[in-house]
Amino acid sequence: MLDLLATLGIIRSRYSWLAVERIEEGYQNILVCIEMVFFSIYQQYAYTAAPYKAYNKSSAASDKKSK
Repeated sequence: MLDLLATLGIIRSRYSWLAVERIEEGYQNILVCIEMVFFSIYQQYAYTAAPYKAYNKSSAASDKKSK
């Protein structure tokens, strides 16, 4: 997608020392960072830690009772 935008001239370099490929890489990196924020929020709901918290509390209580 970014290659298409560069080909159409939407993404272009304003400086001679900055290549369009570097700008594309920068946009790609920014998009990945933004994407990871949304995926991290989704992961909290998709894979909660609640079952493991309940297991740890009950096993810790039974370990104390057995001693």
